[in-house]
Amino acid sequence: IENLESLITINQVRNGMARIILSRGVGSKGYLYKNNQSTCVIEAFPYKFIPPKMIQIYLSKFKKIPSDCLPTNFKHNNGLSSVLAKAEANQNNCFEAILLNTKNFISDGTSSNIFWLKNDTIFTPSEASDALPGIMQQHLAEFTSYKIIKNEFKIEDLLTAESAFLTNINYGILPINYFKNFDTTFSISQLEPII
Repeated sequence: IENLESLITINQVRNGMARIILSRGVGSKGYLYKNNQSTCVIEAFPYKFIPPKMIQIYLSKFKKIPSDCLPTNFKHNNGLSSVLAKAEANQNNCFEAILLNTKNFISDGTSSNIFWLKNDTIFTPSEASDALPGIMQQHLAEFTSYKIIKNEFKIEDLLTAESAFLTNINYGILPINYFKNFDTTFSISQLEPII
């Protein structure tokens, strides 16, 4: 914490982001690690998110790596499926990609959690869907009077929503306007206030 506070002061960050990366560092070679000295990299930099006028999300052809292959309950550097999905979304003029898990349930975005509103209830994929439990996702219940249901959902559940939104610690709550896949675009109504 002291190093992070010092870096924030040195970089004169008033509104921004901090990122802490911990690796196994220098030591053994190969997959077995022992007697390694961990390496910690800390970044702190000014950041202000300016949202696009229209938020389109893209249903990626890439699947979320399941939790029985790699842990999905915390961020790690094995994010190739998210990197590929984000590139795929960008190629299709979309802000974010949504990944399904290997059972074809909605998981999450490349760097966001997804929610949708229907019948005065908010729905979001649970950890059983291999979704990363995001900070904004965990705290949303503190800010809304709506009931929140976390479960496993198919893409059809999202497409019948009254409205939908993404959450991410960098941009908070971001309404979704359109949903796209390789051959279809669906309009999603503007997000009504939820807090």
